[in-house]
Amino acid sequence: MSRNFAITDPGIVCAAGAVSAAFSLGRGSEAGIQPLQDVMVYNPSSFTVFVRAGGSGVTAAADCMPILPGEKGAYEVGSSTHVAIISPDGAASITLLLGRGR
Repeated sequence: MSRNFAITDPGIVCAAGAVSAAFSLGRGSEAGIQPLQDVMVYNPSSFTVFVRAGGSGVTAAADCMPILPGEKGAYEVGSSTHVAIISPDGAASITLLLGRGR
């Protein structure tokens, strides 16, 4: 059953560029972070960015999930601890919102 996305923790603002960078979802030993299953990716930039969830060594490429300019998408990340982002066409400031729902 689908439900609206409920934000459970502060957002993470990520600087994305032409080289893939991985950002921690704040899981594990970090105090105060609630367990989560989903992440919403918001792309307010004017460039398409590509994202992939995984472990600390995860990388994103142009064949990963695209997030179009001005769009957002919510995804189940399961046991992933990081999200990698790449913005091949220019610098972008992306927000990862942690929570539950779609």
